[in-house]
Amino acid sequence: MSGLRRIGILQPDAVLEQFRGEFGDYPAMLADVLNQAANPGECLEYTAYDVMRGEYPAELGECDAYVITGSRASVYDEEFWIQHLEDYVRVLHAARHKLVGICFGHQMVARALGGATEAAAVGWGVGIAESAVVNPGDFM
Repeated sequence: MSGLRRIGILQPDAVLEQFRGEFGDYPAMLADVLNQAANPGECLEYTAYDVMRGEYPAELGECDAYVITGSRASVYDEEFWIQHLEDYVRVLHAARHKLVGICFGHQMVARALGGATEAAAVGWGVGIAESAVVNPGDFM
C-alpha cells in the first residue's frame, strides 16, 4: 500500500539530555525505525504530542496510527497526565484506532484495557534483555 501515513507520537517523556546527541529523542528514534520498515512508496509523516503537558491531537483522525513511547514514569503513578493518557487509550481503543505502545506505552495500553501492572522487584531499568518465544502462535 502506498501513500501518506500520519503517525502520532504520544510522548510521555524525553530521552535524557546526555544521550540525545548520540541517539536523538523518541520521535527521531521512532522515525528512523518506522521509515526503514515502511513499504516501498509509503511516506510516513510524524507529529509528536507532549502528553505530560496535556498535548493531544485535536481529533482522533488527525493521525492514522499512534505510538506511545517509553517514560521514566510508571503507569501506576498517581499523576493527572497519566490518568489522562489512560483515558485517551480507552478512547482510541473504543474507536478501533491503531495504537502501539513501547515499554511504558505497552504497560499503559495493558492497564487502560484492564490488565495489571506492578513495579519490578529489581526496580526501574533500561538496557538489552534476551527473550525467547516458547510457544509461537499462528500469527507469528
